[in-house]
Amino acid sequence: MKKLRIGISLFAKDDSNIWQNGINQNIALLALLLQRIDFVESVDFINGGPAQNMPAALCFEELGARLVRPEEVVFDLDLLIEMGAASPVEFRRRLVALGGKSVLFVAGHNYSGLVESMVHGAPNFLLDEPELLTEIWGLPQHRASCYPLLATMSGKPVIEMPHLWSPYFLNASCRVPELEGTRFGFDPSVSARKPGGWRVGIFEPNLSAVKHCLVPMLICDQARSDHPDCIADMMVQNTAHWRERKEFANFAQSLRIVRENRATFNPRAAFSQVMAKYGVDAVLAHQWECGLNYAYYDALHGGYPLIHNSPFLKEAGMGFFYSDSDIEAGAAALHAAWQAPEEFWIDYKNRAAAWLAGLSPDHPANVRAFETRLREVFAS
Repeated sequence: MKKLRIGISLFAKDDSNIWQNGINQNIALLALLLQRIDFVESVDFINGGPAQNMPAALCFEELGARLVRPEEVVFDLDLLIEMGAASPVEFRRRLVALGGKSVLFVAGHNYSGLVESMVHGAPNFLLDEPELLTEIWGLPQHRASCYPLLATMSGKPVIEMPHLWSPYFLNASCRVPELEGTRFGFDPSVSARKPGGWRVGIFEPNLSAVKHCLVPMLICDQARSDHPDCIADMMVQNTAHWRERKEFANFAQSLRIVRENRATFNPRAAFSQVMAKYGVDAVLAHQWECGLNYAYYDALHGGYPLIHNSPFLKEAGMGFFYSDSDIEAGAAALHAAWQAPEEFWIDYKNRAAAWLAGLSPDHPANVRAFETRLREVFAS
């Protein structure tokens, strides 16, 4: 196998930061993994955004990859992985004409994105001239609705690839002055069966229906009604801009937990900083076909109680599961977590650490999966 020079597309803006969305973590972790493959010579980030230099808040400085423009590498690239930005079609044409390969790696929920672009005018990521692609890579969580859509629209095979995670960015976010003197991580001696109940954090980005705070808020309200001993209040992140919107305000005020002044609605902030600075005890989550989620992994890494409806985490035995959008089951799962004794949480964190290790860019199975895929791409 020849030594490969690989580029991963990235949309770099001057105000970009690693916590704005999950795609940049996907890109960074993929770069780290590719650099561990013997026949990969180099990995560059192909910039499709306006920034002239790598934004410091992306925390990419230690990844060992350059930020370059497409025109700088058109004659030097063997493989373009379209991931964070749509590269100019002229660039992809020339790359393929010169014998290079182009792959689309879809990390987002394309079905939802396409529908919402039609209904609401939301931005969507669609590549021109998909015939230039060799194949498409996807994540297991999008298998049901996104794979058929992508395969039909492109005429290319959709190949399932591992989802990667590392505590790299979480650890970096904990090393900031404002967290000095605080603690990230669940402390069973303080929070197990906490008198008065837990402060519950809801971290859905609220950018679409696939990860939205509506169901978690309803679960908190139900838990407050059914099991008031387990929940003291809820912090709903990524909602500060909605507080004055009639539709959201009417929904929130319909909940008893809000009327009792046991809820706060806050702007976007780094997960670690919210958990540590505000003493959040547990994370309550809801998703639709987004069951592999960095916020879930970060919560498990910290040993925090995670109440979720992810079938992937259920299969792995991680966190406390409720099905689909079952509000009463979610409230019961929250109560069951709160009831767990102090000694339970030590084993909980150890089991989570063992499972999370399998998501690492260093894990041999993950490296082998991408090695195999690269060989197949260049065999075609």
